[in-house]
Amino acid sequence: MNNSIHVKAFAYFENNQRVFLFKFQDTKTGEYIYRPIGGTVEFGELSEEALHREILEELNTKITIDSKPIVLESIFSFENKKGHEVVFVFPCSFKEQCYYEIKDYQILESNGEKLVANWYLKSDFLLGVKRLVPEGLTKRLKLEQH
Repeated sequence: MNNSIHVKAFAYFENNQRVFLFKFQDTKTGEYIYRPIGGTVEFGELSEEALHREILEELNTKITIDSKPIVLESIFSFENKKGHEVVFVFPCSFKEQCYYEIKDYQILESNGEKLVANWYLKSDFLLGVKRLVPEGLTKRLKLEQH
């Protein structure tokens, strides 16, 4: 059992009531889960640096960080394994307008796993139709709407 805490940096993109997320499936439960793109903060790396590196690796593009991050702590179960993360979620924008097109974007993870990102309706997450992780991010989005 992995009993360490991981630090993650994710980019939160919103455009025309849609959010840019990747979709993945927990093969043990069959549930589809949606998460902002980004990844692990390496030792000696600041969260902002990690985010820029991850976006360059995953999408081969550059971003602008628009404001301070939302910081969440997440204890969860995925693939029947417990996980614990501290997550920095940065509101961002793409420097290249072509990334605002609604289509599938292939993302290659460092472990070789291929994932797909796209623009999803924000309302699906606010209404509980789809599950957004890390836990607590949907609640923060609801607060921002008021």
